[in-house]
Amino acid sequence: MITELEKMTILEGLKLPNYLHGDTPFEDEVVKGGHESEEKFENSNLSHIEIGKKLDLLEFTNPVNYYLLNEAALFEIAVTEYFASSLQKSLGFINFSNADFCQSVIIEGVGHEAKEVNAVFRLADYDKNPNEDEKTFLVGGASLEPFCAYHCKNTVHASALPLRYVTQGRSYSNLSLYDLEGLYNVIQTNCVHIFAATADDEAAMMSEFNLLLNNIVKLYEKFNFNFRYSFVPASQLNVWECLRVSFQILSPYHGRYIEVGNLAISDDFISKRLRMHYHEVKRDLKFMKIISGSVVKVAPLLACILERNQQKFIIPECLSDHVL
Repeated sequence: MITELEKMTILEGLKLPNYLHGDTPFEDEVVKGGHESEEKFENSNLSHIEIGKKLDLLEFTNPVNYYLLNEAALFEIAVTEYFASSLQKSLGFINFSNADFCQSVIIEGVGHEAKEVNAVFRLADYDKNPNEDEKTFLVGGASLEPFCAYHCKNTVHASALPLRYVTQGRSYSNLSLYDLEGLYNVIQTNCVHIFAATADDEAAMMSEFNLLLNNIVKLYEKFNFNFRYSFVPASQLNVWECLRVSFQILSPYHGRYIEVGNLAISDDFISKRLRMHYHEVKRDLKFMKIISGSVVKVAPLLACILERNQQKFIIPECLSDHVL
């Protein structure tokens, strides 16, 4: 009886979201800064899908099936290398190669519900195990979950903190940020995802967050686009997030700012659920504070760039050293 009661109460308790950081706005997003350029758009009557087809850069069928062609494919490689290599050089990030799959314990530990197929993709046809606790999910190597799997039920020494990992690869999501067509709502995109862990100290966590934020903003400013970053309201946070900043670039066609990357604080929400520890002395285990995010997502960024010129695809100058 006690075992069944524990299952009912604990599983429901695990659905509770993270606490809200003091800087998280309650209703509307709060713009914290950005970069204004003197961009001029003479004609913005074509969508990025039409421009991509016209310039032989994009073959788009639906959000599940699309292909980047010619210079657009080279852009994808260049922009991910630009962000990843810059973070490695400036902040000493360690390059990771993650698995595209993880199991239920990680999905639930991060904050997803394993039975909720609308947010993450469960491999039902390839997983014959009837046990719901041992299902396999497709998340993509450039996502939070594989990093958490690496440190699940693991302990590092305090001298190794802060941990800084970066990876390039695929990211899969079935959740849409915008009710827009084309590359703004695709299921899969290549991106650069970072994972940082600090000591169990609020000041250390915020210091690391601000350091990462400032460096990422500088990388975006070099594009010389109309760019801004803002704190998203509580209603838009994931269960495991207590604060998230959204990196946004102006879409000339839609006349609005579109998210092309993000960075979020999870504090110790995930590390407590997955037992991600550090220690200074043996048996004195403490929980790490987690910061993570997809600092750049190729698909929406490419869409915004395509809309800037209907006659020619111009790769930003800051990417010139990374173009093959």
